[in-house]
Amino acid sequence: MSTLHIKITDETHSPLNEAMVLVAYPNGTKKSVGTDQSGTCAIDLYRDDISVRLIAAASGHYPYQCEFDLKKIQGPVAITMNQGDGQWGNSAIFNGRTGYIPRIEGRLNPIHDTSDRYYLYGDSLAINGGGRQPVHFNPGEWLAIEDSQSMECSVKFIIVEDHFTLLEYTAPTHYQHQEQLETNTGCASDAASS
Repeated sequence: MSTLHIKITDETHSPLNEAMVLVAYPNGTKKSVGTDQSGTCAIDLYRDDISVRLIAAASGHYPYQCEFDLKKIQGPVAITMNQGDGQWGNSAIFNGRTGYIPRIEGRLNPIHDTSDRYYLYGDSLAINGGGRQPVHFNPGEWLAIEDSQSMECSVKFIIVEDHFTLLEYTAPTHYQHQEQLETNTGCASDAASS
């Protein structure tokens, strides 16, 4: 067994602590770990002679994904994650079939079935304005999510597998209801004067 050492920084070379890293093997197994204060983590590999998918996610940063041939890796793997702008550019990994978005109350359950269809269930969440679930989607498509506390965000699923999901989301905000102002067209005045 060997160990894969990873260092994650942003584009200013600042270490990213609390980033989530997941290594997915071709056979459907996976290993995941979070980074420490120095932006580093180590994953024990049960095989080091194949290619794996490595994904990373962090609040305030765009998602990262890459295929690695473990036979060719020598030394630590350096990953640079691009920083978001505060509203756009947040990412998360669901380590299993379901997961949560920070500050949103409710659980998301994205599914990629054996017929290559994608659909989403939301536990105590409205998806695209509400209505019947599941909601069908395509990877890379933005979906509107709203919880029972009037928090809302947009979510884009990048990877949906049986055992993990990589997604991007916008910063959750309180729903802002804007009343439509009625424009006086003069019709009532015209009717009253006739």
